[in-house]
Amino acid sequence: MNYIELQKRITENEKQQKFDEHITEINYENAIKVDGNFDYYVKSKSKRFKQFFQRNFIVKPYRFYKNTFVNKVRVFGKENLKNVDSAIVTCNHTNKFDCFAVQKALKNKKVKIVAGDFNNQKGFFGEMMRVGGMMPLGSDLAGMRNFNEALSYFLKQNYLIVFYPEQAMWTGYEKPRPLKNGAFHYAVKNNVSILPLFITYRHTNKRTKESMPIKYMDIHILPLIKSDLQDKQKRMNELMEQNSKVWEECYKTFKNS
Repeated sequence: MNYIELQKRITENEKQQKFDEHITEINYENAIKVDGNFDYYVKSKSKRFKQFFQRNFIVKPYRFYKNTFVNKVRVFGKENLKNVDSAIVTCNHTNKFDCFAVQKALKNKKVKIVAGDFNNQKGFFGEMMRVGGMMPLGSDLAGMRNFNEALSYFLKQNYLIVFYPEQAMWTGYEKPRPLKNGAFHYAVKNNVSILPLFITYRHTNKRTKESMPIKYMDIHILPLIKSDLQDKQKRMNELMEQNSKVWEECYKTFKNS
């Protein structure tokens, strides 16, 4: 899909307020089912050894290249990471490589990135996504039980678990969209706080060969959001409302930079 078609779809979905629908087609043909046996923990020593080299000599250099030379990512609000151990992290989803920006922002922290099960692809690209920290959602009931157990385990091990609570990726879209409650459900269930991130863009006068505007990323680490409400539903709603509020404030402050 070219840039003009992409923008037409975004505009149409925006008019119809279908903010959680995917703009590009989702392909399950090459996806590996995420069932109750999916190995979130990588138990095999040989596989862990292999992933160590893949992570350090393939994924990390490529991440550095994309962050430094392509998206030219800048990180703001690093002070908000102080004393943050485990948390659910939220970020807007506007680029298929924005996970790299997130990992740059959360440098020196243990990170897992939640993704739809269709991202659990066969082949080299899918393997590198798993090596890079992707945590796909379960494809069925047993898969979701497996996912829930793994997520709780990683939080207890002081991981930061990243969710894209808008649900769908809208390439290049800069405004915050309505949030789904999944990330906030897991925060309440595991009694952890929300660490909101928000990506804004620096505009240039350059374009790609496909006429897509070239923009550079700024990722903002916003203050931790906590709630002391005892009622779980009210606590979840409060976390979600506060997240929406700080995203909106960040967008208004830094838009069109």
